[in-house]
Amino acid sequence: MKKIVVMTVISLSLLSFSSQAMAFGDWKAGKKIFKQDCASCHKRGGTAPRIKMPDYTQTEWIKFVRDNTSPRHESTLEKITPDSRQDLMQYLLKYAQPDPTTILKCAG
Repeated sequence: MKKIVVMTVISLSLLSFSSQAMAFGDWKAGKKIFKQDCASCHKRGGTAPRIKMPDYTQTEWIKFVRDNTSPRHESTLEKITPDSRQDLMQYLLKYAQPDPTTILKCAG
């Protein structure tokens, strides 16, 4: 029973955070930012591995854009304004996989 309560709290927290992150931004503007700033390297034959957005969950994309923990992407993400980051996040989340905890919550 305690496990179920903990999982429910975690799921609701993630869902709340994901909903807040998805509430702002314009995915079409984010697509332009992605093409301009990301796809130049992350494309077939580019200098970095090709990105397939469905390979990542919503939480993984949120952490990547919000926390900026990748040294390779630091300069790119720092030059993007906060509003543009929200747009980029909208675009990434549009195609991201739902989080497993959200799926479990809906199924059970």
